[in-house]
Amino acid sequence: MDGLNPATFRQIGIKHPLSAGGVGAWELAARFSAANLDSGPYSGSYYSNLLAAAQGNAPASALVANSGVVGGRRKTSRWGSTGTRTKVFRVMANWTRVMHLSAPWDRPYLNGAHQTLF
Repeated sequence: MDGLNPATFRQIGIKHPLSAGGVGAWELAARFSAANLDSGPYSGSYYSNLLAAAQGNAPASALVANSGVVGGRRKTSRWGSTGTRTKVFRVMANWTRVMHLSAPWDRPYLNGAHQTLF
């Protein structure tokens, strides 16, 4: 490759650093995530599983053996910004918002909560 080493790393240069009267370098980030912490074929609330067994939709033995973990579900969005002002000074901020939360059966007070983290 004509003497070039493809594994050479160096610091990214800032075209207009704050020390030279510029604004530095900025980056924006966005992320959407979803987590399902339920497992097993009967992964709903404990009470809906009991109701399914009582109505004959699921045998009680299968309900106990395959109930799995009921950990809830969550969907979040995260927005962030990083400002590199000089080679040694960086400002970072992240904002996370829970858009949908299905709480586990033992914490029903969390249903519909929309936590925000900055």
